[in-house]
Amino acid sequence: MVLAEETLQTGDAASQASTQTEANLSQTKISLDEASTVKVDSQEQATVDSQTAAEAASGEVTAEVSSETLSAQTGSADAVAASETLTNTSNLAVSGSTESANLEAMTNQTAKINSTSSTATLSGAADIVSDGTVDVLTGFALAVADNVNLTNLNVVGADTLLYLNTITGEESKDINLYTLYENLLSQDVSLPQDSVISVSQDANINLQTQAEAGSGNALVEADLANLETGPVVAVANSVNLTNLNLVGETSTVFVINILGDFLGDILIPNINQMQTLTLPGNLEIINNQQANLDSSNQANATSGEVLLEGEGTVITGDATSIANTASLTNLVKISNVWVWLLLNNYGNWSGSLKNWDEPGSIRTLDKGTEILEKEKEAKEELGKEGSLTVITNQKAEIKSQTSADSKSGNATLKGNGNIRSGDAFSLANDVTLANFVGVGGSVFLGILNILGNWFGDLNVAYPDLQVSLTDNKDSTTAGSSQKYIVSVSNQGKAKIKGIDTDFTVSSDVVNFSEINRHIAQLAPGESYSYEIDGVISSTVLVNTQINASVSVSSAEEELSKANNIAFDTTLILSSSESEKDKRTPDLKIDVWNNVNEFVYPGDTVLARIIVVNQSPFIAHDVKVDGSLSNDYPMSAIPMDWDLGDLKPGEKIEIDFSIGLIEELPAGEYYISAQAKGKSENGDEISTNWVSSSFLIKLKDYAGSLGSEVLADNLESEEVLGSSSNWLVNKRKYLPYIFGTSLLLLLFIYCLRKRMDGKRFLPILVKKKKDVPK
Repeated sequence: MVLAEETLQTGDAASQASTQTEANLSQTKISLDEASTVKVDSQEQATVDSQTAAEAASGEVTAEVSSETLSAQTGSADAVAASETLTNTSNLAVSGSTESANLEAMTNQTAKINSTSSTATLSGAADIVSDGTVDVLTGFALAVADNVNLTNLNVVGADTLLYLNTITGEESKDINLYTLYENLLSQDVSLPQDSVISVSQDANINLQTQAEAGSGNALVEADLANLETGPVVAVANSVNLTNLNLVGETSTVFVINILGDFLGDILIPNINQMQTLTLPGNLEIINNQQANLDSSNQANATSGEVLLEGEGTVITGDATSIANTASLTNLVKISNVWVWLLLNNYGNWSGSLKNWDEPGSIRTLDKGTEILEKEKEAKEELGKEGSLTVITNQKAEIKSQTSADSKSGNATLKGNGNIRSGDAFSLANDVTLANFVGVGGSVFLGILNILGNWFGDLNVAYPDLQVSLTDNKDSTTAGSSQKYIVSVSNQGKAKIKGIDTDFTVSSDVVNFSEINRHIAQLAPGESYSYEIDGVISSTVLVNTQINASVSVSSAEEELSKANNIAFDTTLILSSSESEKDKRTPDLKIDVWNNVNEFVYPGDTVLARIIVVNQSPFIAHDVKVDGSLSNDYPMSAIPMDWDLGDLKPGEKIEIDFSIGLIEELPAGEYYISAQAKGKSENGDEISTNWVSSSFLIKLKDYAGSLGSEVLADNLESEEVLGSSSNWLVNKRKYLPYIFGTSLLLLLFIYCLRKRMDGKRFLPILVKKKKDVPK
């Protein structure tokens, strides 16, 4: 008994148990020479007793309190038990020269297997007594039991893959079963010209797989209570592979449980790319197969079993139970490709089945259980010389008990209140493949349980070729060299073999190098590029369009052929036209000054010239020519700046001041500028002349007694003159002023010549670059 505080909370509980039993795993590699004879004799016996168990519990809260309010919450409980048994696996790999060689392989395998995998989880088990108000929430319970048995496997000239994955948390990556299958094919799969394979297999198998999950088992006594039990999931998978005789046959078996959050695709090979072996013309298969199966497969789900001794409401959740049993026994497949998938979709799958029906197809699967099966029939002809004899005696006694039990509820409330039990889900899968003989083909078997959240696709991997063609120019001239670049890439998820390109071009292009290529293989994402050199005919006419194309093909089936062809067009120009580089920069220029209404002689005008390269090409040797002029017949006073190269998007600001002498005449004055530069190949470029004007007024005597206003702030100051102008009003003085001004300007011009380029007295020049990042 525990005196509780007002809040009780227990943490999450997790338990994992994994057992891998291996016995008599033999791998023999033989290298054959011409006309050699090799005899292999293998005797294998195994007895295995394996037990794997995982238990997790969160809660078991006992409390007796007198507080007015009590809140009790138990965490989640997860338990995963995985048992993997591999016994009596004989793998004979053959390499070297197999022509005229002889192989005699005899294998005797006996196994007795007793394997148990069990899990039990419980969240809750609360016993609470209170004279106040009680809130009880029990957590999520998950139990997963996997029992995978592979016994008496005889492989000659191939290999087998067993893949098991249970996702309970968060996982973000692709599961690439296609690549794992390809790794099997990386081994040399071959048989001698004359082979005799004799196999005797005897198996006694007893598998017990059990998963139990519960949330609740609560007893609450209170004046007023709210009792809620969490959801529960129980999954039991029993996969039994017994007495498999594979001669030149690759096999893959997988079990994937998505119970948590999985972000990624599951890739499987397409049936057209799965391997078959060319068998000898003299083929003899002799089989004696006996199988006795005793399979018990149960799934139970319960939400409820609650008792309310008082007034209130009772709400029970959904209860779902699924039991799948598949027994595949005494099968013989010669040079066949066989794909068999069991899908249990009872979670949240945001994805689809892609490319199963055909390349490019998309199928959305509803919730439920579905078996997907495809088979590629045996070849009609046997094209290899020699002989192959396979003699098999197989006997299997198999007993399998698989159960999944989930229960949310089992709660009692003594008093008034509300009871709500969560959802309960149970899934039991029992799959047996016994007494299987496969010669010269491939088998791909899998179980996929979607009980959690999956954001991805079940994708049948296909290749997807894409080709591009370019000569990196839009125009050329007669007699010039011509180079094309061909690039072939595989944008699909599977490799592709035997790729050929087919290049064609107008007859005006001559003297080509090798134009077509054979590409042995491209892996997913891999590319292959090559160049084609030629010459444009010297007699081709101007404005002729040179058309080139390249296509790519393969005997293998692709995801799409829409991108298997590419084109390139080039226009023939005259020599003078073709010399013009199309990469011409685009310059822009703006001129600004800070005068608002007018200024007086003797004031200072601040000005700015902005030059921007608004093209994606470099502008070389950029210069700015400027001038100051007015409406009177006087020579414009020039200015110039060297800016150098302007990068694409680069902006340069030229800030300068103009000191106005006292003798300047009134009138409109103009600051003008033009930007010039060169393109990449030296062509000159220029902007139009752009001007910014300001007005000069003469001071009257009264105005001359006031303070002088200078434009000394470039950014914000405005220059305003006096409201009256005595000199301007007295027009009789204008001829004298005008003459004097011309003399002074001439003097300034001569003085400027002697001062090495100083334009005005004073002119202060400052450059500021603004280069975009």
